[in-house]
Amino acid sequence: AVVSTQSGHYGRGITDMCVMENVNKLVITTTSREMFFYDMSTKTYSVQFLLFELEYVPLCMTYWYNKSDPGGRSFLIFGDDSGCLHIFNFLQPMKGLFESPTKKQEGYLKINMKDLSDHSLKVHHALCMGGPVHSDWVRKVVYIPETDYILSCSSSSEESMVLQDRLKKKKNYISKVRKV
Repeated sequence: AVVSTQSGHYGRGITDMCVMENVNKLVITTTSREMFFYDMSTKTYSVQFLLFELEYVPLCMTYWYNKSDPGGRSFLIFGDDSGCLHIFNFLQPMKGLFESPTKKQEGYLKINMKDLSDHSLKVHHALCMGGPVHSDWVRKVVYIPETDYILSCSSSSEESMVLQDRLKKKKNYISKVRKV
């Protein structure tokens, strides 16, 4: 397969990518504070959605869906350069990730992050811990479905690794690693 990269798509650079296997999507994040959702169901992957004007640069992502219920809820979790972790909770991903536009649009659907609430029947956005989890860039994020925990790490010596309950019912674990 070939990924279509029309001129100007990625501004300065790609920061991460992940596959949303159950819905045949490839997600690419950029230093221009964008998320491109590519349709992988054809030989040439083309942009289907663009989420733009994210508040900060998304740096790392992980995606999870229940393999025994691929049409059920799924999570796209990403960390950014402000130390925040974001969760996109897709309610019925196989029926669509975002609302279809009421007017016919040429090309792919462009969604400003500030307008994401217009798509609340399909996706919910939340910040873990209501704000920054780390005081430095989030370097990696992992979702652990067996315990419903999110594990993240950064270069910060104050909160090098954070293990937190997605539903905020259990106490968070914060690991400090001193820089030498």
